[in-house]
Amino acid sequence: MTAGGRDDGVRYRSGGEEGGFTLIELIAAIVLIGIAVPALFVPFSGLSESKHPESRVQASFWGLRQMEAISGLAYAGVPAAGSYSCAAFQAATVPEVDCSSPDYNFTWRVEDVAAADPDTAVGAPDFAKKVTLTVTRTDGAIGALDFYTLFAL
Repeated sequence: MTAGGRDDGVRYRSGGEEGGFTLIELIAAIVLIGIAVPALFVPFSGLSESKHPESRVQASFWGLRQMEAISGLAYAGVPAAGSYSCAAFQAATVPEVDCSSPDYNFTWRVEDVAAADPDTAVGAPDFAKKVTLTVTRTDGAIGALDFYTLFAL
């Protein structure tokens, strides 16, 4: 508006010629950065398996179900140290194990361990047998999940 009250198409800012961003522009920039930054870092974050969370939940269910099946065994009922497929572990006096899943593979490993370090196999019965179950998906959609338990002498 001119001094006479006419609109001449020119806009005047109060406060002089100060430069800067408006509050709306700042909020829009923050929102865009908040969307762009996580999208850029996801490929590098190791979250590749987050695409199949239902597969991880199912694999956990199967693993816990298998471990519960063997939880009632005594030390003498656990097979000798070695690696077993699901069918071989089932045949080795553990019929409670369920090998019926078409989507998951189960690999069993039995190790003799010492009391001082139950994470390291000692090769001879000393303290306990450590039974480790590895669950993998047949299509490779998720990484391996390991479950273990100890059976003491």
